[in-house]
Amino acid sequence: MSNSFEKFPIISEKKQLSENVPIPGGEIFAQKLANDLFSTEGKTTSCIELGCFAHARRKFFDLLQANNSPMVWEALQRNGKLYAIEAEAKEFDIETRRQLRQEQSQPVLEALHAWLLNTRTHTANGGASAKAMDYTLKRWTALVRYAETGHLPIDNNPVENSIRPI
Repeated sequence: MSNSFEKFPIISEKKQLSENVPIPGGEIFAQKLANDLFSTEGKTTSCIELGCFAHARRKFFDLLQANNSPMVWEALQRNGKLYAIEAEAKEFDIETRRQLRQEQSQPVLEALHAWLLNTRTHTANGGASAKAMDYTLKRWTALVRYAETGHLPIDNNPVENSIRPI
C-alpha cells in the first residue's frame, strides 16, 4: 500500500514550493510554512488552509524545555496519540486511512480540543503556556482538517525536510 503523504500542495508568498494540484473534491489544500500567505506572485490563490500539527506540538515541546509542568506533559501525550495513529496509518491506502482517522483520530482530537479549551480558561493570559494553547486553538480548524480525509498529512515535515539545506 502506498503512502500518499509525500505530495500535497504547499504555497508560499515568496514562491510556489510544490505543484498546485487539485485533489479529490476539486479543492486545493495548502499547508502554510511559518507565517506565509496563500499567494503566488501577488495573486491570491483559492485554497483551503491545512494546519501543521508539528508546529503546534513544537510550541508545547519548547515549553517543556523551560517548564516541566503537568499541563505540558498532558498536551504532548495527547499529541503523541495522534502521531501513534498516523504511524499505524502511514502504510494504509487512502480509504483505510480515512476510516482509521474517523474511528481513532477524531475522538482524540475532540478530547484534545475540549481539554485545551478548559485548560485555557484556567491559564493566565500572556504566559508561555497560554501562547502555546492559543497558537493551537487559533488554528484548530486547519489543524484537524487532515483527519477528515485519508490523503492529507498531519504535518508538513516531509516538505520542510525536503527544502532544508543539506
